[in-house]
Amino acid sequence: MIVDLIDAETWTILGADVKGDAYEGLLEKNAQDTKSGAGQYFTPRALIQSMVDCIAPQPGERNTDPACNTGGFLFTAHNYITNHNKSLTREQLKHLKEKAFTGYELVQATARVCAMVKTQQRLGRPKAAHRGATGRARSR
Repeated sequence: MIVDLIDAETWTILGADVKGDAYEGLLEKNAQDTKSGAGQYFTPRALIQSMVDCIAPQPGERNTDPACNTGGFLFTAHNYITNHNKSLTREQLKHLKEKAFTGYELVQATARVCAMVKTQQRLGRPKAAHRGATGRARSR
């Protein structure tokens, strides 16, 4: 029944916020249910937006989130750059797609969701890496 409801939606026409909210909600619910959320804290979107507004990322810069969860900061930074720079050069667009954003996440399932959402939103090649207990990064 739930699968039928999900399949009935046309997800590609929904805004990024709707999908992001859904994924974050599911992850948060899962963390609460399993009681092993590895200390996961999902930063409120208003706080993420304030952080991005203060940082004011620019084309050509690299943006790294060392605890990216589902990628809210990375996605908001991407939107900030594209909304504040309407005439990006071909080189800037390539950098934005391929090199501008990297996130690291302790919980492997959360890193996968970040990579999946990034791919779904066409924000470039997924570069969300899971850092295990050894601290070594494994790209997703």
